[in-house]
Amino acid sequence: MSFEECKCQRCGRVHAAISLADAEEAVGELGDMAPFFRCFGCGSTSADFVPAGPDDAPYGCTLAVVVVPGVSP
Repeated sequence: MSFEECKCQRCGRVHAAISLADAEEAVGELGDMAPFFRCFGCGSTSADFVPAGPDDAPYGCTLAVVVVPGVSP
């Protein structure tokens, strides 16, 4: 599976964009979807994320997943 890397404009943290369907599957029926639409670091909305550059996150680091409107992973 490949991911589109996006970063938070507020704090610069890089995330891996996932589809809404993947987020819904991960949460299940009773889960909370809100964390999938916010930066893992500062809590900023993922609607303001921008594409990450090749040097924005170190190679091999772990990226939190997020749903970014308009991005199709």
